[in-house]
Amino acid sequence: MTSIPTSLQTVPTPRTRLVDVPRPALVALLGWVALALASAASGLLDAAPPLIGLLFAVAVGGTLIAWRRSPTLRAWTQGLDLRVPIALHVARFGFGTMFLVELAAGHLPATFAERGGYGDILAGALAILAIVLVGSPGRHGRQPASDLGRAAAWTFSVVGLADILLVFGTGQYLVFVAHDPLVVGAIGRLPYALLPTLVVPLVVLTHVLVMQRLRAARHGAAAGAFT
Repeated sequence: MTSIPTSLQTVPTPRTRLVDVPRPALVALLGWVALALASAASGLLDAAPPLIGLLFAVAVGGTLIAWRRSPTLRAWTQGLDLRVPIALHVARFGFGTMFLVELAAGHLPATFAERGGYGDILAGALAILAIVLVGSPGRHGRQPASDLGRAAAWTFSVVGLADILLVFGTGQYLVFVAHDPLVVGAIGRLPYALLPTLVVPLVVLTHVLVMQRLRAARHGAAAGAFT
């Protein structure tokens, strides 16, 4: 068989755990949680809605820049069991249900609640399916090891990311263009005040992480085929 350069050969990936998160990243996360809570409790987002988009952009953009510049952070994310970031999305079942309950109570408009409710419930169901089919890390640490697991993880990633972006965009439209009183009022109270500044960035970032890992696994499998 044809050999490939050593630099392109697949090598085992050191496994990491969620609790092994690098200290600077943990401090930054805790600081961001504190900032999001303070902004929500103080009514700052209610008084200055444009801060929502700014805080979202800083959270996502800052994390991606830190990931690119920090070998330690990249190594930690690459070594995580892929089922860990996917499992965080099971909580979207709860958020989706909450949106539909709030719609029934007249606290949210149908445009937002139905998109967020049904979309999040679907994303949560796909997350559970992906967790089951992805399985544990296979040979050389590649994960998922099967085509079915990769298909499930990609389906979850694409559908889940599209849903969260649609819901976030809908919320922004209802606040800044339609000036919907229910959505504008929801921004000023918990837990809705935390959604655009904390929950949505975490959802987007974990989707990006899963998709990056899936691409890396595909390239690794292709390289291994020539060894």
